[in-house]
Amino acid sequence: MVAMARIASTRLSRLLTGWSSEGPGPLPRRLADALRELAARGDVAGGTVLPSQRELALVLGVSRSTVTAAYGLLESGGWLESVRGSGSRLRGSGTADGYVTEGRLVSFDARSRTAVSAGGADLSSGALPGLGAVGEAVAALTGGDVGALLGDDGYHPYGIPALREGIAAYYRAAGVPTEADQILVTSGSQQAVWLVAQALVEPGDTVVVENPTYRGALEALRARGARLVPVGGDGPADGGQSADAAALRRLCAHVRPRLVYLQPTAHNPTGRSMDGAARRARSGSGCSGSGSCSSWRTRRARN
Repeated sequence: MVAMARIASTRLSRLLTGWSSEGPGPLPRRLADALRELAARGDVAGGTVLPSQRELALVLGVSRSTVTAAYGLLESGGWLESVRGSGSRLRGSGTADGYVTEGRLVSFDARSRTAVSAGGADLSSGALPGLGAVGEAVAALTGGDVGALLGDDGYHPYGIPALREGIAAYYRAAGVPTEADQILVTSGSQQAVWLVAQALVEPGDTVVVENPTYRGALEALRARGARLVPVGGDGPADGGQSADAAALRRLCAHVRPRLVYLQPTAHNPTGRSMDGAARRARSGSGCSGSGSCSSWRTRRARN
């Protein structure tokens, strides 16, 4: 007989970081929602046996009745199965184990067959059409411009050397000492976020994100197995479209994130850009109280 997989209460507690402050309703409902989210995302594989109610209550610092009620909510919703003599087994979402993409990239291929071809509005992406200035720049290239790029094999994993030097010069002019070998040119923001997630985030790590934020970043971070914790906006003063520095400081002190993902320039999807004071406030508060946090702020250029 094959033993069912079990998850240690300490690991489950780490995956549940911040659950008590997320979502509406009483604590049992929040805990049930958090456990269901872990199952739906594949952070805890379907069929995994959860810790006993007493053990999980102890490690989460709540009453046993809270865990009992949460397990009951999960069971009534079909997300938990009680196995006599073996404990409570968390059910999966019915999809394949592991992360399942939201289909953002797939939606690009499907456009011609769906709303666009039918004359409807395509809401599958917030990307804008190409800029006319790009076509003008390409048309202005001469044989000499292109010829310089044909002198080698054309494989530049870090970007064309002249482009990397041009970007480095831009940062030097802005007062940031930068060399070309410190520049990595990506094919777009999606690849950049994916690379950062692979380098800095381990499965189960907490990442603080703005609400709302770039959908592609959410996919890259979820694919890495990160636990995403949203932080709200400033409120009426700015339409609630950016992360409030004080709220960010409090949240980071509470959840101790591995990464903080902010968009100070041309925020996607709101289009908002922070002024200098807002940037300084947020860069100074993003990792307050968390010695293990890596803060990453992006400046995305349209390719």
